[in-house]
Amino acid sequence: MKRFILPFAIVAMPGFSQAASSDWFETNGARLRLVTADAAGADGLMRGVLQIALEPGWKTYWKDPGSAGIAPLVDVSASMNVRSVALSFPAPVRFQEGDEVSIGYVQPVALPVTFQVDDPEKFTAIDADVLLGICKEICVPVQARLSVTPGGVAGEADPAIAEGFSRLPSAASAGFGLNGIRDEGSSLLADAVLPNGASGGDLFIVTPKGWAFGVPVLETTGGQRAFRIPVLSRPEGAASETALDYTLVADDKSVEGRSLIP
Repeated sequence: MKRFILPFAIVAMPGFSQAASSDWFETNGARLRLVTADAAGADGLMRGVLQIALEPGWKTYWKDPGSAGIAPLVDVSASMNVRSVALSFPAPVRFQEGDEVSIGYVQPVALPVTFQVDDPEKFTAIDADVLLGICKEICVPVQARLSVTPGGVAGEADPAIAEGFSRLPSAASAGFGLNGIRDEGSSLLADAVLPNGASGGDLFIVTPKGWAFGVPVLETTGGQRAFRIPVLSRPEGAASETALDYTLVADDKSVEGRSLIP
């Protein structure tokens, strides 16, 4: 029977590489799993997605969760033949949690992950220790080990992985992004260039160490748009030109980039 089953499987799935995945991890308000390609490319990179299936009313967090929450973390130190992992984020939303404003996701989300494999020709086993905040009325720290053993041939990306990466923000450009920041003491003013016809915009920033910001507010003056970012605190003797990583959203479009605080 094996002579017939294997050729049928190859014919039934043309053009797609076999993806590998962990089991679903179940917790209050959500379940999660890790899906990866079945092999690394010649460059040692292996793509995947961390799928977070939120139940209605539950939330999870962006890389900078705001004034409350837990940023997602993935640790692959227990893995075999895996050097490092990078986690990427689609554009988030803001939501109120009591008196606090947080940043994250209120719908099921797939966070793209990229693994750096030491040797693409060697056996690889991923044991990813994941830390997430999953919240409704209260926030629950979730810790899970998601294990995947890829074992195939690198090829066309699995649809779930390709879709996850397609939802990432594009690189900021002269036509859509921040065009410089002015330090006005109690606030920063970030000049913004938004796409033609955009009805508005939102700015999400990764707070540099020692700083604290309020919620950015979009202002329009004489046809020029800028985000006013309240400065709640700043480090003493802060170095000039502090890097500020950001994601800028306008309607259904998003970009990410870096600007400098002078």
